[in-house]
Amino acid sequence: MSHSGDRWLAAWSLGYAAVGASSVLVPLYAIELGAGAFVVSVVAATAALQEI
Repeated sequence: MSHSGDRWLAAWSLGYAAVGASSVLVPLYAIELGAGAFVVSVVAATAALQEI
C-alpha cells in the first residue's frame, strides 16, 4: 500500500472513531437532560442506525 493510501486509512479510522464516540455521548446527554428510559433507548437506537 502506498503512503497516500495509509494516510487515507488513518483519516477514515479517526472519523469512524469520532462517530462511534458520539453515538455514546448523545444518549448520555439525553439522560443528563432528564429523559426517561424510552426516550434514551430511541435516541440510542437512532444513533446506532446512523453508523450503518
